[in-house]
Amino acid sequence: MLRKTFAVIVVSVVFMVSGCGGSPALRNPSSSDNSLLYGHLNTATSGTGNCWLSLREISSGNKGRRYMAECDEMGYFWASDIPPGKYYAEKFGNHMKAFNDEGYMRVIKNMGEFREATKITIKEPGIYYLGTFRVTTGGSGSFGSGSQKVIRAERPDEKKVLRRLLQVSKGTDWDERINSRLRSLPGE
Repeated sequence: MLRKTFAVIVVSVVFMVSGCGGSPALRNPSSSDNSLLYGHLNTATSGTGNCWLSLREISSGNKGRRYMAECDEMGYFWASDIPPGKYYAEKFGNHMKAFNDEGYMRVIKNMGEFREATKITIKEPGIYYLGTFRVTTGGSGSFGSGSQKVIRAERPDEKKVLRRLLQVSKGTDWDERINSRLRSLPGE
């Protein structure tokens, strides 16, 4: 009985640590000067789910500071406490899936076009859409083959991404800003 209880605890911890324990919540900014960056990254075509994305500050001289965006199991991502500055999405990957023998983390390297497409300058606090992207693979479909490309996609559009953010922003300072942005977008 003790072994079964221990096994359940270990599996639960693995799911929580690996990002598979549910969707993370949007957090309040630590400063009123900070911004929310958001978007969507569909990695389903590459055979893996997306669980993390890092943003890098562009600075003169040394490498800038890194910020980790939250990601859900559907590829929606957000970074909710980004100070003014210049940034780009540096890299992304997925955490291990329990009992999957294909490794702990996978990263697509050679992401110059993706980095260029996600460059953003934040001068004023607000919410900023980085875009919707899709990962494509060529040939074998192996994540490490070097034949992957990250391309812009039309779906989900910004409205759908914002609606998803509303589900994880309840009770935060971001609610009104997200609703305001939704109202400002054309369409339904």
